[in-house]
Amino acid sequence: MGPTLAANSTLPLLQVVQLIEIAEVFERIDVLFVLVLFLGLGAKMTAFYVGAVIGLTKITGVPYKIVTVLLGVCLYMLAFLSPNYPHHLWLGVKNVLTYVTPVFQVALPFMLLLTIWIRNKPAA
Repeated sequence: MGPTLAANSTLPLLQVVQLIEIAEVFERIDVLFVLVLFLGLGAKMTAFYVGAVIGLTKITGVPYKIVTVLLGVCLYMLAFLSPNYPHHLWLGVKNVLTYVTPVFQVALPFMLLLTIWIRNKPAA
């Protein structure tokens, strides 16, 4: 649909799906698309949440029921951090790309690599 649609739309893929017509019978495919999108997003968020609970339980030794509640309360409070969608995008682009992404994509893998090298180093 072009760079103009992508630049001026919050969800350009949804707008493209709204334009799809199959044999002049199936016209409202966007409803199905949004349903699949939300189901996928829910499954992804559930997997991340379970992974975080299991990881924090193993790291801290705190029972998983307590970690589940505390992490849920933390995430609920963090959901209200941004007052609106443009602020959310600005926060993500400015802070996440600048500070969080380098840590998780460069620093932590490098530290894990060093840890593996040190643990597997043969005794002299």
